[in-house]
Amino acid sequence: MKDIDIIIREEREEDFFATEAMTRRAFFNKFGPGCEEHYMEHVMRKQPYYLKEFSRVAEADGQIVGVIMYFLAKIVLEDREIIVPSFGPLCADHRYKNQGIGRRLLEETLPLLKNAGYPGILIMGEPEYYPKFGFVRAGSLGLTDAEGNVYDAFMALEFTPGALRYKGGKFIEPQEVSSFDEDEVKAYDEKFEYIRRGIRPCQWGYSNACDENDGYHLEYAIKYPREFENMFGEYLRESEKMNDVSYLDYVGKIRENVTDASYVICVGEKMAGIFVCSVSEEKHATCGSYIQQLYVKPEFRRRGIAKDIFLRFLKGQKETTCFRCITNSYSSEYFVRLLDENCVKYSIHNEDDGRKLVHVFVEDN
Repeated sequence: MKDIDIIIREEREEDFFATEAMTRRAFFNKFGPGCEEHYMEHVMRKQPYYLKEFSRVAEADGQIVGVIMYFLAKIVLEDREIIVPSFGPLCADHRYKNQGIGRRLLEETLPLLKNAGYPGILIMGEPEYYPKFGFVRAGSLGLTDAEGNVYDAFMALEFTPGALRYKGGKFIEPQEVSSFDEDEVKAYDEKFEYIRRGIRPCQWGYSNACDENDGYHLEYAIKYPREFENMFGEYLRESEKMNDVSYLDYVGKIRENVTDASYVICVGEKMAGIFVCSVSEEKHATCGSYIQQLYVKPEFRRRGIAKDIFLRFLKGQKETTCFRCITNSYSSEYFVRLLDENCVKYSIHNEDDGRKLVHVFVEDN
């Protein structure tokens, strides 16, 4: 994607729908089926703890392509409470990733809070992204979440050293941003474009379920775009698909489609393969999430990586899922054999393009 001119500015009332629609596209099916971040924005704007004066949207080509929304939370100690800002959501439009939008939003708003006299910021976020901006594990400062837990996603940024060092302090977010009624979210969803809900590996804690103890782990492909492109090319060449598709165009479509999720399979620091899963865009589709590509480079085969990912993915599904296969393809025959070995019920359907579609009935898993 070509470089774009980004304008960072305050959100206006006429932006509300566009901001929420963009946020919804960015988070849909990312941390769970559907999302609630856009509803959080809708609710938060009406609350006294919302920090409108520090929140910003990013605009490009006349469209809202990013947002950061700040609100007040607190650190609760035995004898007092310390008011501290937090933010969420922070996101960029699915179609404008890798354009530095998140960085721009942070760089232009963090100094505003520091100059306003706040001690620092506490957040729940992606632990591999925010440390580049100075965030550290909040547990290292003696802080826990509301239930007394510490984990990598709970992070802190001190504006001055020691400003958030409160041993035993519990971080408490306003109830309105920490829990939502599922029926209310679904009802609010009706005003937006239809996107089918689905289950993906990241939703069921894949980074915790498979780590270096399993010999591999998954990373979002968006973090390694060049490596993902190269391995996608290897996959297409090995499966003899290069005459049918320009893989760079294909990769571009995957990145732009909110229903797709792509991962790089890593063994240590080495890129070992790719995994792409998707959610049907049809309202009345016959399957839930499905596997598009699962490829492990030859030098990393015979370690059970593809088998483990395949079975973990199927185990996570709650409705009929499927994967496409090529007639006489070794890999497809391998995955079908895994279904047989694990007594998983399935059916095979011929498609017009000569490929076969394997439907897995997960209710029997």
